[in-house]
Amino acid sequence: MKVPRTPRLARLLLGLFLKGDQRRALILGDLAEDFGTTTIARGLVAARREYWMGVAQIMFAFTLEGGRAVVADLLQDIRIALRSFSKNPGFTASVVITLAVGIGATTSIFSVADATLLRPLPFRDPDRLARLYSTNSLRSEFDNPTAGATYLDWKDHNEVFEDLAGFRSFSFNSLDGDFPERVDGLSVTANFFAILEPKTVIGGLPVGTSTSPNTVVISYDYWVGRFGKSPDIVGIPVRLDGSEYSVAAVLAAEFSFPGDPKVFVVSPFRVPVSPVEHQDLSSDRSAQFMSVVGRLSDGISIEAAQSAMGSVALALASEYPETQEGEGIRIVPLHGDFVGETRGTLYLLLAASALVMAIACANVANLASVRTSKRGHELALRLAIGARTGRIRRQLLTESLLLAALGIGPGIALAAWSTRGLLALAPPGLVLFDRVDVNLRVFAFSVVLALVSGAVVGLLPSLGLARRKGSRLENSLRSVRQGDHLHGRLRDAAVVSEVGLSLLLLVSAGLMIRTIQNLESTDPGFVSEGVLVASLSLPESTYSDDDAGAFYAEALDRIRGLRGVALASTILTLPIDWALRGTFGFSLENQIDTEEVKAAGYQITGTDYFRTLRIPILRGRDFYESDTRESGLVVVVNDRFVRQFSPEQEVIGRRLTFWGDPDDPETAWATIIGVAADAAKEGLDRPPVAEVFIPQRQAPMRQATFVVRTEGNPELIIPDVRRVIRSIDPLVPLFDVVRFDEIVSMSLASRRFRMVLLTVFAGAAVAMAAVGLFGVVSYSVSRRMREIGIFRALGAPTPLILRQVIMSGLGRVGIGIALGTIVSIGAVQLLASQVYGVSLSDPTVYLGAVVSLGLLSVAACVVPAVRASRIDPVHTLREE
Repeated sequence: MKVPRTPRLARLLLGLFLKGDQRRALILGDLAEDFGTTTIARGLVAARREYWMGVAQIMFAFTLEGGRAVVADLLQDIRIALRSFSKNPGFTASVVITLAVGIGATTSIFSVADATLLRPLPFRDPDRLARLYSTNSLRSEFDNPTAGATYLDWKDHNEVFEDLAGFRSFSFNSLDGDFPERVDGLSVTANFFAILEPKTVIGGLPVGTSTSPNTVVISYDYWVGRFGKSPDIVGIPVRLDGSEYSVAAVLAAEFSFPGDPKVFVVSPFRVPVSPVEHQDLSSDRSAQFMSVVGRLSDGISIEAAQSAMGSVALALASEYPETQEGEGIRIVPLHGDFVGETRGTLYLLLAASALVMAIACANVANLASVRTSKRGHELALRLAIGARTGRIRRQLLTESLLLAALGIGPGIALAAWSTRGLLALAPPGLVLFDRVDVNLRVFAFSVVLALVSGAVVGLLPSLGLARRKGSRLENSLRSVRQGDHLHGRLRDAAVVSEVGLSLLLLVSAGLMIRTIQNLESTDPGFVSEGVLVASLSLPESTYSDDDAGAFYAEALDRIRGLRGVALASTILTLPIDWALRGTFGFSLENQIDTEEVKAAGYQITGTDYFRTLRIPILRGRDFYESDTRESGLVVVVNDRFVRQFSPEQEVIGRRLTFWGDPDDPETAWATIIGVAADAAKEGLDRPPVAEVFIPQRQAPMRQATFVVRTEGNPELIIPDVRRVIRSIDPLVPLFDVVRFDEIVSMSLASRRFRMVLLTVFAGAAVAMAAVGLFGVVSYSVSRRMREIGIFRALGAPTPLILRQVIMSGLGRVGIGIALGTIVSIGAVQLLASQVYGVSLSDPTVYLGAVVSLGLLSVAACVVPAVRASRIDPVHTLREE
C-alpha cells in the first residue's frame, strides 16, 4: 500500500518554526513515520488529525522552552540594571525625577481633559443631545435664547429631533432651614428630564409632556447641604420665593449642568417661566428668554439637523416677518456647549504639557546617551566576547523601561498633587471640572506614557551599535566609538530641542504675563477699591413695585448711617460682572431714520451711584432724590452712547424712549439730563458699550446690588449691612457679599489661570533643559580631561579654559534659541485670542525669554567649567 505524503501546510509551518534547529530533520522524520503507521492502522483522516496535533504539541513545547530562556534573560537584564542603578544613584535619581515631572505635568492636564473633553456626559446617549440657539444676522452677532412661541414652532415642525425641551436660569430665595439662602436654579419644561434622562439617587423624575405644578427636583449637593441627606426628602415641601413646592427627586452626584443649578422647578406652562410669573408666555414671539435642548432622532447627525432646522427658520421668517426676520438657528452638540470657551484653554494646556513631556524625554535620552557612552569599554568587551548587538540593545531597553517604571509612582503622586493645585487655581464656574480626578483611566494613561517614553529613550542610545566584524577587541572598540559619535550628535540634538521648546514655553508665558499686566493697569472707568457690594432680591409674591421701592429707600438710608460708610447706592447689574450685549431697542428724538437698528444696554441705579463708584459726570447732572415717576422721566447716558448715536448733536435735553412707538403721542419719553464717563461693562479687554441709566425711583426693581463705599476695609461693615437687611425683612437673604475689587480681579481669573500654568510649565522646561545641558557639558569635560590637563601643563590660563568650556555649551544653546525663536513666531499665533495690549512678536518678551534662558544656561555650564579649570596637570601626565 502506498503511503500518502504528510500534510504539506503543517510540514512547511513546522519546518519554518524549527529553522536553524539541529533536530529539525529528526523531528520531521519521526512525524512522517508516525503518519504512515497511523494511515495504515486507522485511515488517512485520523493520520492527518494526529499529524496536526503532533505539530501543535511540538511548537508549544519549543515555545515554552524559548519562553523560559526569554524569562531567564529578562531576569538577568533586570538584575544587571538594578546593580547598575545602585552604582550610579545620581544618574538614576536624575532620570526618575525628570520622568516624574513630565509624567506628573502631562497626567494632571490629561485628567482635566478626560473629565471635560473625553468622558461622556452623565445622560442617556449623550452624543444625541444638542443645544439650539437663535441667531439674527440683522440685530446681533451672538447666539441668543429664543422666544416661547418660536420654541413651540421648533418643537412642532421639525423632523430631526425626538423632542425639544426648554429651560431658563433663575435664582430663588430659599426659606427652608434655619436661615434664608439664595439658590441658583432652572425653570424647566415638563419634558426636560425625559430628554436628558439623568440618574437619580432618590425619587422619580417628571416625565412626559404633562405639566407637574409645584414640583421641584434638587441636586445632590443641595440635598446634602440644605437637608442633611434626609432619606425622606421626596414629598417634603420647600419654599422658594414665597411659594411652596414638593420635592420629586434628588439627582445623582455626577449630574452636571452649566451654572451649577441646585433646584429645578417644573414650569406649569408649555414654556419655562419664573416661579413668580403667573402668565403663559407660549404665544410671545418678541421676548427671547429661554434656552432649548433637544435629543436627535436615531441616525441624525448635527449637520443634517442644522440643514433641516434652517428650513424651519426660513419658513417662520416668511410667516412672521415682524419678529422672525433674519432669524436663524444654530445647533451645537450639548457636550461642546458644556465645555464652551474652556476647550481652547484645555488645548493650550495640553500642548504645553506635551512640550514638557517631550523635553523630559529628550533630557532622559540625553542622560542615557551620556551614560551609554561612558560604558564604551564595557560594551566593547561584551561585543568582543560574542554578545549579539540585539542582546545589548535589549539590555539597554530593559534598563530604560525599568527607569520609566520607577518614575511611574512619583509621577502619579505628583499628578494627584498638581491636579488638586490645578483645581484650586481654576476659576469658578467651569462646567464638568467637578468630575476631575486621577482615576483608573488616568492611571493607565500614566503607565502607558511612562513605558512609551522609556522605550523611546532606551532605543535612542542603542543606535550606532554596529554588528561586530569579528571577535577582536579593537573591532569592538571601533564599533563603540562609531556609536559614540552618533550619540554625540544625538546629545547635541537633544539639547538644541530642549532649549528651543523651552524658549517657546517661555515666550508663551511671557505674553500671558504681559497680558495680565496690561489688563490690571487698564482704567475700568470706576474705582472699585474700598467698595462693598451685596445683592438682594425681593419676591414678587410679597413685594409690589411701591413696596420694593420703599424697601430699598429704607435700606439705603440705614446703610448710609452706618459707621465707616461714606456713600451708598444701588445698581441693577454691576460693571464687569455682567455681559451686556446691547439688545434693547430704543428711539431717539429728532433722529434721522436709518436702517441701523438702535440698541443699547440699560441700567437702573439709585442716587449717588456715579459718586459711589467715582464715575465722572462729563456733562449735565446726576439723578436727584426728586427724580420720581411724578416729576417726569429722565435718563443719563454714557459717552459711548453719545459717540455712537449723536456725535454731532448735543444730547442734553433730547428725549428717547424704550417704551413705545415714537409716532404715538401717548408714548413715554425720557429726557437725557447727563452724560457719564464710560465704564468697562463686558470686560477690561473689551470696548465700552452704549448704556442708558434710569433712576430707581422711576423704575422700581426687585433685584438689585448695593454698592457701598467705605472709609476703611469694606469687609468690616458686612455684619452691620446684614443686620440692616434682617431688621427690615428677616426672610430676605443677602448674597454675593464681597469686595468689588475682588469681582474685578475675578474677571481676569481665566487668563490668570492660563498664565500661571504656562509659567509653571515654562519653569519646569527650562530647569530640565539646564539639567540636560549640564550633563552634556560635564560629559564633554570628562572626555577632554587629558587634553585640558596638557593645556594646563603648557601654561594655559584658567580664564581661557573656563571660557572654552562655557562657550562650547553656549554654542548648542545659541542654535536652540535661534530655532526656538523661529518656531515661536509661528506657534504663538495660537495665542492671538488670549493676549491683550501686546504684540505676538513683542521684542521685549522674546528678549526676556532669551536672556532668562541664556543666564540659566551659563549657570549650567559654570560648574563643569570650574571643574575643568581645576584639573591637576601633573596627575594627568602621570596617568599618561
